[in-house]
Amino acid sequence: MMLKKRGFLLFATHLKRPSPRVLKAFIPAILITLLLLVSFSLTGCSSNKILRNYSEIFVTTLNKETDACTNLTADWQKADIDTENGILSFQKILPNHLQVFNDFLVSY
Repeated sequence: MMLKKRGFLLFATHLKRPSPRVLKAFIPAILITLLLLVSFSLTGCSSNKILRNYSEIFVTTLNKETDACTNLTADWQKADIDTENGILSFQKILPNHLQVFNDFLVSY
């Protein structure tokens, strides 16, 4: 009977006081969990700002692209492709348009 009490008491005291080995295993896990929670809370605040900035830049670039396409179409319609002079004048304007479109490709 006394052995059972002693065994129970040893088991009960073991539950109250974790071993150093258990503590060594839980401390890094707790620290990693806390660091993840802090980093997620910090990035959650700044991610909205990053997304907003990216969307503003994207819309601005898309508007510039639309303007460039409109300008190219207008120059194409102005050029008289049936004559040599019209083709030469359009060829003089074309490198400017190509440079604008190359800039858009680099920005993406």
